[in-house]
This record gives sequence, structure tokens and C-alpha cells, in this order.
Amino acid sequence: MPQLHVAKVNDCISSIALEHGFFPDTLWNHPDNADLRRVRSNPNVLRIGDLVVIPDKRHKEEKKPTDQRHRFKRKGFPTTIHLRLLKNGVPRANQPFQLVVDGKIDSGMTDRDGRLWIYLPADAKKASLYLGDGESREEFALNVRHLQPVSDLRGVQQRLNNLGYFCGPENGAVSPLFVQALKRFQHDRGLEVTGENDASTQQQLLARHGS
Repeated sequence: MPQLHVAKVNDCISSIALEHGFFPDTLWNHPDNADLRRVRSNPNVLRIGDLVVIPDKRHKEEKKPTDQRHRFKRKGFPTTIHLRLLKNGVPRANQPFQLVVDGKIDSGMTDRDGRLWIYLPADAKKASLYLGDGESREEFALNVRHLQPVSDLRGVQQRLNNLGYFCGPENGAVSPLFVQALKRFQHDRGLEVTGENDASTQQQLLARHGS
């Protein structure tokens, strides 16, 4: 019978699906998860404590002759990480990069908008991004599948820090540093500068952050 999975740190639909042997779309679009889809528009951004229904698995049978060799291929699914890299608001365009995940190295160039797309395992939790080359090479530690919804104060803090508006620890607590960072963001986005975590500020954070 169906069971419930309680989302924890580093959980997303892709990782939960992998853990329970499902495709992400199968789990996300299952009718029993309709309530979850209504409150979380992005399957890659779950809040700690969200409930995900894990349905019963369906059995599939294949009839094949017994006197022949048959090959069955297990289907996988791509999980991607999308990043946009900026410095002082300017895209880090056409920069060489390396992304290291569990010892696997992917290399490439950012596009003219400072973006990169990389496939990675659904159960990856951390990665290291190296940008540039030579003496100007920079290293960034990435916490994969760690982003909380923007309706959660921790999600607001994460997005502010990611966008360069340093607001201190991402602990869900309001501090003077957080309020100042929020005011700077509101000013830069043409919002009323209140220091309040209101709906219009959250919408602009989503738009600027990309998720």
C-alpha cells in the first residue's frame, strides 16, 4: 500500500524517486501528490517536512522465448544543475569551468549570459565548481538539493546569499544583517524599501534567482 515520505534536508522529488525506484515525473504527477503540487510549484524545491506519497509499484511483464538471450535496459533519468554566475551584477560570460561531483569532472564554458547546465546524479549532495583558469581560478562549494521554498525564511536567506546580498546564517531567524540585505535587494529591484519579507519581494527573489 502507498507510504509517506517526509522530506528532509537535501531532499527533492528526483532524489526521493531514485530512493524508492520511480521516475521523478511518475512521483510528482501522481494524483495522490496533487496537494503537494499546489503548494510547491517546483519539484526540485521541497520544504523540510513536506509529505510525498510513494505509490505502490506496478509490475510489468515481458514474454520472451526461453532459448534466446535477451537484454533488458534499465531506464534512467537526467537530473541537471542550472547556474548563472555573476560578478557585481555582470554575467561571468564565456568563462571556463569544471564541476566536480563525487570524483566525476565535467568541463565546459559558461554562455554569454554566464549560465551553465550540467547533468549530475539525483542523489548528489555536494559539488565543487571551479571557474576560470590560472591564478584567477576561483572555487565555489555547492550544496545541491539544499534550496528551500521562498515561502520559508531560510529559502529567502539562501537566495539573498546566492545573489550576493549577504544576510548571515541561513537559519530562519530574522537579524539586523538580514533586514539590511533585504532592503538592499528591494532597492535594487525597484521595490518599496521596507525590510519586510512580503509577497512582492519573494516574487522578485524567485524571478532574479531563477527558482
